[in-house]
Amino acid sequence: IRLWRRYDLALIAEPGDRAHILGWLAAPIRSGLMPGPNRSNWWKRRLLDHQVPLGGDLGNTHVVIEKLALLGPWSDPAVTSETPPVVPPAARPLPEDIASQLQPGFLVVHAPSMWAFKQWPIESYASVVRQLLVDGHQIVLTGSGSARDHECVSALTRLAPSQSLIDASGRLDFCQLRTLLERSRLYLGPDTSVTHLAAACGKPTVAIFGPTNPQRWAPWPTHALAPIRIHRSKSGQAVGNVCILQGRGSCVPCGKAGCDDHRDSLSTCLQAVSPAEVLDAIAAQLGQDLKPYQGQAEALR
Repeated sequence: IRLWRRYDLALIAEPGDRAHILGWLAAPIRSGLMPGPNRSNWWKRRLLDHQVPLGGDLGNTHVVIEKLALLGPWSDPAVTSETPPVVPPAARPLPEDIASQLQPGFLVVHAPSMWAFKQWPIESYASVVRQLLVDGHQIVLTGSGSARDHECVSALTRLAPSQSLIDASGRLDFCQLRTLLERSRLYLGPDTSVTHLAAACGKPTVAIFGPTNPQRWAPWPTHALAPIRIHRSKSGQAVGNVCILQGRGSCVPCGKAGCDDHRDSLSTCLQAVSPAEVLDAIAAQLGQDLKPYQGQAEALR
């Protein structure tokens, strides 16, 4: 009852039944995402004043553009252009013990993935972190407080003393992560929410993708020239402040949950990305000479 017609306009950014029902309750005018052709969705079409077709995981429209299209009839075209700015959440101060240890130019590495099919091998992360430490970079490790994240991060904390390798996992909320990322020089991570936050903060971002379609789900870049064009499959592509690394293969991206299409499946394409490729991408993002890492693919596997 409290929700009934409380708003003038409802933007329904999810295709599910619940979202469309809530949108109908909330506002007399509704704009929403419409799933593909299906007889059971007829009532959603009837309830919408403006429809945006849902591209699907293998579509070629990025979700940022798709969501902005919900505002199409009511917004300035400049707002819904192909290079819209992305605004990160408000920043919050870091815990004092973490803030006091940070050195200028530190790098952030986020190793854990929620699902196995998005997890780049921890051994590969260890190879990259080890080399970055040798090069004199301070590393800050991030992750949630979950058991899985703790397992991933703890395997890396043994690589160096705490002054060189800070474990901030489970200590920071999203707003504090913004503060950390904005103070950093570069971010490395997988296909996960923190990677999108790093890109939104304008930091040089190296993202390791597996079966996910980057045309639709890549971190949205800043500092990119219009129009933004992200390839569906490319071993390494830089757009603005974002560099996306993918494994090779005719099946990439498949849009599935790994090769066996379940959350605990491995993704062969993701496993194939080498530490040397990641180090080269980091060097390029930092504007450094690539020679130290060329030819090390086998040694760093």
